[in-house]
Amino acid sequence: MKKLIIAISLLSLFACKKETERSNLNDSNSKMSKTEMQTTARKKVIFDAHWTEWGRASRGCDGWGLCNFESCWSCEPLGKYSGKIEVDEDTKNGYLYVSLDPSEKIQNTAIQNREVFYVDKDIEDKNAIVHQGEYKFDSSVGKNGGYKLTVTAK
Repeated sequence: MKKLIIAISLLSLFACKKETERSNLNDSNSKMSKTEMQTTARKKVIFDAHWTEWGRASRGCDGWGLCNFESCWSCEPLGKYSGKIEVDEDTKNGYLYVSLDPSEKIQNTAIQNREVFYVDKDIEDKNAIVHQGEYKFDSSVGKNGGYKLTVTAK
């Protein structure tokens, strides 16, 4: 009988110890997950961009692309066309989202033909730099597709 009581005591002690270890492991995994989430979840800064015309710098602001823009924080539109700039607060890197409107001929042509959008040289204003590049049509931008241009905030 004494051996049985000792065996049960040792068994329950061992079981409690294992449960505590399992609980501590779960707690550390939860803490790790929260830390990882804090590291990967970055704040986005959003501001507006406006321009008066479509065009490429290499063609005197004619053609399909962007040759100028103005950006501002929560302001009235400064140009006929606009987009949203979303920037990672830590890295200052982000995107200018250009959503297309099929009711305008040049934009509808870009939608229908999935045209490449050109930024011939870096375009800089007081808040941001839109980087030179050839940007592929992205159907996930806006309702009708558009472009995701790389940007660096100042």
